[in-house]
Amino acid sequence: MHRARLGVRFRPLPSSEGLEILDVLPGSPAAKAGIKKGDILYLLDGKPATSLEEVRRGLANKLPTNWA
Repeated sequence: MHRARLGVRFRPLPSSEGLEILDVLPGSPAAKAGIKKGDILYLLDGKPATSLEEVRRGLANKLPTNWA
């Protein structure tokens, strides 16, 4: 089974208002979209992105765009 992925490592911000991108995997969907280390992810599909669990839920119903 293939799952959608971003290809980033992140941590919640102390204010709980988003996630700070710590690393972006080269060649990942995030890298191809121009996401860089230090960027802040506030929303995923219009919903707050404040925890790993929220991001996992948000990606769970997405189809992957590449199979590599």
